[in-house]
Amino acid sequence: MRKAGLAVFCLVFAVFGQNINISGKVSTSSAQGITGAVVKLFGVSLACTTKSDGTYLLSGQTDISMPGYSSKVDAISISCRNNSFVFNAPSSLPAAVRLYDLRGRMVAQVFCGILRPGSTKVPFPKNVSARAMLILRVSAGTSDAEYTLVPAAGGSYRLHAGGLTEGKLSKTAAVDWLQASKTGYASSIQTIDAYTGVVNFTLGTLVNPDFGSNVYVFDPSMASIQTIMDGLNSSTAQFSTQRTAYLFKPGNYSVTVTCNYYIQAYGMGMSPEDVQITGAVQSLTGGLSAFWRGAEGFSVTPTGGTDTWGVSQADPFRRMHIKGQLALSNGGSSGGFMADCKIDGAINPGSQQQFYFRNNTLGGWSGGNWNMLFQGCDNPPAENFPGGPITVAAKTPLVREKPYLVFDASGNYSVFVPALRTNSQGTTWLDQTPSGESLPIDQFYVALSAIDNATTINAALAQGKNLLLTPGIYSVDAPIFVQRPGTVVLGLGMATLKPNNGVIALQTTDAGGIIIANILFDAGTVSSPALLQLGDSGSVRDNSASPPLLFDIFARIGGAGAAQANTAVIINSNNTILDHCWLWRADHGAGAGWTTNPAQHGLIVNGNNVITYGQQVEHFQDHLTVWNGNNGQTYFYQSELPYDVPTQAAFMTGTEDGIAAYYVTSGVTNFTGWSLGIYSYFNKAPIIETNAMEVPRVSGIKIHHVVTYSLGNDQGQITHVVNDTGATAKWGATPMIRFGDYVGH
Repeated sequence: MRKAGLAVFCLVFAVFGQNINISGKVSTSSAQGITGAVVKLFGVSLACTTKSDGTYLLSGQTDISMPGYSSKVDAISISCRNNSFVFNAPSSLPAAVRLYDLRGRMVAQVFCGILRPGSTKVPFPKNVSARAMLILRVSAGTSDAEYTLVPAAGGSYRLHAGGLTEGKLSKTAAVDWLQASKTGYASSIQTIDAYTGVVNFTLGTLVNPDFGSNVYVFDPSMASIQTIMDGLNSSTAQFSTQRTAYLFKPGNYSVTVTCNYYIQAYGMGMSPEDVQITGAVQSLTGGLSAFWRGAEGFSVTPTGGTDTWGVSQADPFRRMHIKGQLALSNGGSSGGFMADCKIDGAINPGSQQQFYFRNNTLGGWSGGNWNMLFQGCDNPPAENFPGGPITVAAKTPLVREKPYLVFDASGNYSVFVPALRTNSQGTTWLDQTPSGESLPIDQFYVALSAIDNATTINAALAQGKNLLLTPGIYSVDAPIFVQRPGTVVLGLGMATLKPNNGVIALQTTDAGGIIIANILFDAGTVSSPALLQLGDSGSVRDNSASPPLLFDIFARIGGAGAAQANTAVIINSNNTILDHCWLWRADHGAGAGWTTNPAQHGLIVNGNNVITYGQQVEHFQDHLTVWNGNNGQTYFYQSELPYDVPTQAAFMTGTEDGIAAYYVTSGVTNFTGWSLGIYSYFNKAPIIETNAMEVPRVSGIKIHHVVTYSLGNDQGQITHVVNDTGATAKWGATPMIRFGDYVGH
């Protein structure tokens, strides 16, 4: 789609290599200059730090690429007010104006005919929800343009040009703006409509954010911390609506932090060493269903010498320093994720079935069960696959750590975004200062589930804010739409997005550097095409310089009630990095059944050069993972086929019995997979799964270590591992198969 040729509130011309020269002063309300304030121009890679007197200067060039222009520009102005569109044309122009939803479906035709010179007023179409963000597409003369309609108060809309493109400036007052910020001060944003001139900023003292009633902020002087946590721990249940975050300011604490369902605990130091816990940070309940919890950013001296993190899925353990031993089970445990941690003593997996370790420093290891991958770790155990469960990958090719909240010595909150690392090993913080960027908290819209929805959140995002989702369940009637390059969306305490009426809960444009982190997507009763969609369909943009990132993405279809979705997550953007997910079609709980929680796919990857770390996908009714992009990489995969297949006829690929859990499609010429586990437990019928994986038979396809397992009392079997190779996994015969390497041919 060409986005050019029309202007919003002003004329736009095709200019290449446009000079930018904007200056001004950043000061307090007393007009005293502020040293070190950062001034940014959104949409362009220009940023500066002020001088001692508060003055700044932004200068440079930007490529304003506007295809579709001829030497005579067809230019009109458009506004949207009083429930009407107003088109102001310089001459008679043929025009077609239509409204689309964010999935690309037309919802109304606004105008089709000849726009006469001067103003043409067109009423807003009837029967169009005023709560949804919409796309206005306009063709006039020889030019096309696209605009975003952002819902505003009273059923009206604000009109924005159709999306910023990283490194390109649209030169429209509705979408281009300058921002000044400095830690300890509230940032200021001002719109601009020219590339040269003077813009002054006045910053005020930053006020602590309102995180809402589901966030508990602790400091070392408080005497009631343990009592507060114990009361919350006693009230949790597997499908509870409770969502809770504990935020610990830097200092020393003697407490036992227990993370049960929907409780996440965070140490708010730059380094885990800034928040010292004597006692425990632990997970003890849930067994094989110990889901939806997490801990980040603590240094723990465990009572008795051993900390226990007995978990299954959706349980990130990040930036932790355990000054003792670590147990990974407390009874049954079925999978987990650990990154950027240091464990001084030995790790005992106990009954832990599978686990993924990335960029950790380890003190020792004993035991092991099904499938364990150690990647980019210092002092990993020796690889023993296929005789044992352990696979070792020396380096992590490309990753950054998940953003996190920081509370500094001056009493200010910020979000730290760690830097990208290539071919990395070990942690980001041990014996070093983490590299990255600090974003003051005022650059974030702090959402509260009691008052916020898609309308309020999208309005904040359209103003250039990042997004902090505090704990709660957000019911959304329209997609949360992220389009600015570099936007950070960070959830706390298992913040949950629940779509209504079959919408996509969160959708992004194909922009570089977008980060989506720590969100639980809970499907609604009307089927959504996806719960999370990253990038536009057919994306071709090269994002290698600024990869989009997904961290700790959890999706649930059923379990908390009848629900449905076609696909949990779709990745269209090239160069995306997915760092830990659990995408789950419920096998138990309310609404779990073959016809009551239908869902076809967990993950579809359409982008090229996509990397996934710690990918967990379970129980979907078609291919659990579909990989269409080239040059993809998966490091650690955990999946279970659907338990509840009623008949063999319901689970077929053409005339072949079964549907592969991991499917790399025929157009892919390069793909690498490391340490993949695929399991079956067909409890309704004796289902045959012919191939756990199906991949193209070309030399660029390389699969390194696969485990198939027919779990206890499975009525069926997995006949082959990949492409009709590998032995049969069948309960009562040979239940587990460890398969070495497959190279397509």
